[in-house]
Amino acid sequence: MKWITRFLHTPRQRQNVLVFSLSLLVIGTLATDLFLRDIDRGISDDKDYIGVAQFDFHQSPIRRYRILVPFAAAAVNFLVRLVLGPLGVTSYFTLHFAFYFVNTLIASTTCLLLFHYIRLHRIAALPALLGVAAIWTNWYVSHYSAHCLVDSLFWLIMMLLLVGLQSQNKRMVLWALLLGPLVKEQFVFLLPLLLLPTPLGYLRTAMAFVAGGLLAFGVKYLIDLHLGVSVFESIRADVGHVDFIRESLKQLFSGDFIIRQVMQWGLWLSLPVVALFFPQKEAPFALQRMEKLRFAAFFISIAPMLLSGDPVRFSFLFFPLLCLCIAVASARILNTLKPHKDNRIWQDINEDDTGSRFKTSPISKGIVPNGQLKRTPQVGDDGP
Repeated sequence: MKWITRFLHTPRQRQNVLVFSLSLLVIGTLATDLFLRDIDRGISDDKDYIGVAQFDFHQSPIRRYRILVPFAAAAVNFLVRLVLGPLGVTSYFTLHFAFYFVNTLIASTTCLLLFHYIRLHRIAALPALLGVAAIWTNWYVSHYSAHCLVDSLFWLIMMLLLVGLQSQNKRMVLWALLLGPLVKEQFVFLLPLLLLPTPLGYLRTAMAFVAGGLLAFGVKYLIDLHLGVSVFESIRADVGHVDFIRESLKQLFSGDFIIRQVMQWGLWLSLPVVALFFPQKEAPFALQRMEKLRFAAFFISIAPMLLSGDPVRFSFLFFPLLCLCIAVASARILNTLKPHKDNRIWQDINEDDTGSRFKTSPISKGIVPNGQLKRTPQVGDDGP
């Protein structure tokens, strides 16, 4: 039991375990229905990534280079086959289950990062958890967790970059820059975020971004060399997305786009509206100047992706901003209802957290002259 208590030693660690466990429980449960329903039917993208997981790279010139999730699923499938193979379970089922397992873990980790991202904006833990809950029930999260796809890893890398920038965590930003281009080509659209100050500095940020690009190009070159095709084939396929701009614009300004957005998030969208009817008992939530700039840069980064042929799917990438809005609305409602906050699980992350390796943002904590930390009131905290 000692190895378990290591993960529950500090309030911060207990928060991490609880948020991750709840995310895994809810996402895994909702994704199971889609997994069992669609395993025999599948979708077109599934076949490409299943082929990559089986080390058959004769797939789409766009998808065959996204190897991280398929290779992870192949490793899990190997272990599952050792247990279920002798029982007569087919490799077809175990490989699909491996993708489901890997994607569910990645999506749950993304939710944990989202929780910390909201907390770094000075939101108390309970409303922050409600902001995360909005993504648990989103159809796209269940869909991409249940199928043999790689989008969940792109969400993780994107959140890793956002949390790293907000908390000034060098390692997070570095890993995001190194793996981002290999995960998905759309990572290049996040470049506007890197034009703002980063914990690595402009020079090392540029070097890390170039290193990530070279890593992605090296993987493409080796795969193309193995297939005996031109390295420019994938570039032509990427450029071909320009043809989707006109159709994407039609979808963006259609009623169907709005309806699908509402259906995607459900009643969670009503929370910000409901919160307006609750009295404001404390100073309203306000963004710092750098946070406003990052929000604008993030919006500019995601907007071009809406023109890639499926604007509804890529509009989901705005989830950090939407979940933050839901958390702020929840905080205003909870502050009016005056909930109890004696539970140590929801202790502020700046208190008794000496065992945490995660750095909080300088803007989320107050500094007194003698160098000691003092707690900054957070949106959603009880009044005196």
